[in-house]
Amino acid sequence: VVTFAGFFNSGYVNGSLTNARFSFIYGLAVDPAGNIFVADNGNNRIRKIDTNGSVSTFAGSGNVGRQNGIGVFTSFNYPTVMACDLVGNVFVADSGGTAIRRITPDSVVTTFVGRFESGPVSDGFGTNATFNGIRGMTIDALGNIYASDNGLIRKITPEGRVTTLAGRSSSFYAEGEGINARFSWPSGLSLDSGSNIYVADRFNNRIRRVAYG
Repeated sequence: VVTFAGFFNSGYVNGSLTNARFSFIYGLAVDPAGNIFVADNGNNRIRKIDTNGSVSTFAGSGNVGRQNGIGVFTSFNYPTVMACDLVGNVFVADSGGTAIRRITPDSVVTTFVGRFESGPVSDGFGTNATFNGIRGMTIDALGNIYASDNGLIRKITPEGRVTTLAGRSSSFYAEGEGINARFSWPSGLSLDSGSNIYVADRFNNRIRRVAYG
């Protein structure tokens, strides 16, 4: 184990790996070219560590907000988990996991899905869908995003269509199909080469498998 980037003291500094400073790193994602993207939660920024070992600000002004736009002329509200697709788009859970922002390789930030409002969840398209606490995300080779969302496992297509694959918005434990299953604060997600989603079911102390497709 070695320190790759940053230092033990928090802060906000771009530059070389050893000179860079972060504040409350929450999520990481790696694009196909090997660039690392960091949800720098405490700084309300998305940072980039390129393959040459240089740390820069990819998006976010540092101000708390939900401003879309380009690069540092945008704002985030304590970004958390992240995922990258095969063409280099970065997806970031923002505002307490109530929305997912999309950042293109050219640093163009838009709101992909969600309304920035917590409360009852609903399926739908784009900003008509609602979320209530995304704590894990992963993405498949077709660009479909899978998100753990307050007791639910949700699917978001590349077009922004949100559906619920499993679970209900209640904390419990139950095996079963679709909404008959129950989770308790599901968090990290991972996909295998088939059609299985593996879920860290946090408060149930279990690894769950969702057979899908």
